[in-house]
Amino acid sequence: MLCCGSHGIPYSQARRLCRVSGPGVIHALAGLANAQVNGWPMLLVGGACDQDVEGLGAFQECLQVEACRSYTKYACRPSSIQLIPMHIEKAVRASLYGRPGATYLDLPGNMILGEVASEVLTDPPCCPDPPRVLAEPPTVAQALNLLREAKRPLVIVGKGASYARAEKSVREFLESTGLPYLPTPMGKGLLPDDHPQCISPARSK
Repeated sequence: MLCCGSHGIPYSQARRLCRVSGPGVIHALAGLANAQVNGWPMLLVGGACDQDVEGLGAFQECLQVEACRSYTKYACRPSSIQLIPMHIEKAVRASLYGRPGATYLDLPGNMILGEVASEVLTDPPCCPDPPRVLAEPPTVAQALNLLREAKRPLVIVGKGASYARAEKSVREFLESTGLPYLPTPMGKGLLPDDHPQCISPARSK
């Protein structure tokens, strides 16, 4: 779960993970919560007991959608096989748009093994890349003024820069200004650890 969630950040894509019903989904809750808190785009697909035996003590029966809802941006069970593609698109979109996070889809066994004519399937378009949010020019100017007036400026490079794939812009900015920088754990990799302006080694002294 940790690798699945964190892998989505540098590629700006929702990582997918499938788990079996009951304990499989319950054991994934910590990973969902971690992805949600850290802003990692991720889609968990969980199996579930057949719908016609729910409430009858079916094997590994569990209220999985309810359990996952507190740790996700979107959690649901499609009402029919025909609507599965639509809910997949909605889950992927929710995981990527706005602040990235975790989503969950619940698929009962009868849906997984069921069949439906292709002509009745919904066919939503592929989810486009999320829109990029740009800072207001006055805010950028204010930040630059603060840097110019700072006596000991330090640039902290975080996962927002990584998610935006801004490695080129970050490198050009740092090398043109000569400012020292400190990458957060999720900001590592934008620039090499041995870059002369990186002060990460100072944290251990």
